[in-house]
Amino acid sequence: MPQSGRRERRVSPSPKALLTIFLLVAEVTDVASFLLAPAGVRLARVAYSKSGDQVHDIDAGVVLTVQRHIDRGLIDDAVNLIRSNPEKLPPSIYNAVIEACSSGGHARREDDPENRLARDLAARRGMRMTNSTGEENKRKTQKHDDDSDADRIDTANELLSEMGTATLHAHEVVITGFSRRGRIRDALSALSRMEGQLDSEHHSNLNPSLSVYQTLLVSLASKQQFSQMNTLLTSMRRRGVRPTVYTFNALLKVCASSKSPRWREAVSLLSQCQREPGVSPDIITYTSTMRALAKGKQARKALDLFRAMKDTGIQLDVFAYTTTMDACAKTNNWKKALQLLEEMRENNVPPNEVTYGVAVNACGNGGQWQTALSLLQTMND
Repeated sequence: MPQSGRRERRVSPSPKALLTIFLLVAEVTDVASFLLAPAGVRLARVAYSKSGDQVHDIDAGVVLTVQRHIDRGLIDDAVNLIRSNPEKLPPSIYNAVIEACSSGGHARREDDPENRLARDLAARRGMRMTNSTGEENKRKTQKHDDDSDADRIDTANELLSEMGTATLHAHEVVITGFSRRGRIRDALSALSRMEGQLDSEHHSNLNPSLSVYQTLLVSLASKQQFSQMNTLLTSMRRRGVRPTVYTFNALLKVCASSKSPRWREAVSLLSQCQREPGVSPDIITYTSTMRALAKGKQARKALDLFRAMKDTGIQLDVFAYTTTMDACAKTNNWKKALQLLEEMRENNVPPNEVTYGVAVNACGNGGQWQTALSLLQTMND
């Protein structure tokens, strides 16, 4: 009888382990290929094509070795291997290498359980996947360090072209990689190439994901290319990809954080958000717009927006009040700033240190030193 209170521990194999086992089983089910193929290069026949009528020979050994290089951060080795075996690799392996090139790769310890499993299975198949020692191990360690520091987004873009008919995922990885590096022209070019491929293949139901568009939009806003940003917003809508409130909030955050005042762009984005079907501005949308207005010393517009936010029924928090007070402080409207501070107390919204700091600054700008000292004492209490 099983002992009471004792639980059986279940260990789920990782996706890579399942792939390794699948390839091994696929080999032994094809007796002819298993017997004729040389050790370490046995072929697993896997059908993969959009039409479903083509069968490609995928070299299981190459697949495992490429994945191992990626796991260890040896990206250049993985790139060289797939370029020397372009006809024996599925698109998923290209995707993995393109991702590694775009992100810089990551290291995995040699004693990782998944690496041990891969080596055990490879040993049964006659493959050699042994640990390097001595000078060779030092060389590979140095190579990994060099690989990790390198930027291979251009290599990822080249691999994308070498794929022939690239996958949607591979396109998105390259677009995102260029966007995050601020390489706007390359990102837009990659996006155009992706959209062109989708259009030529008549994939009316497929489009770049919202996250890809959003990453590029934020990059455009960060580079102060707001005209191009609005053009891209229009383009994505035409393709049926609609921005969400999170899209607008991300762009408004850029406007609010900009060193130069970008309150006009912020107001324009808020207006678009209000008109977007199925999208409603939230407190972050309004507060980010007010931050941009405060930075541009547009106190009246900030107060109008504050009142409009109240009319929508949104629950005001300390950030909304403090941001509006900051707009008043920047235009020497210390009386309104103090009124908002009092309103906070009446509405049970506790001020924080930043709120008191803004109020003190407003009084200081207005020459109300006694009131400023009183606020400092209240803050310290």
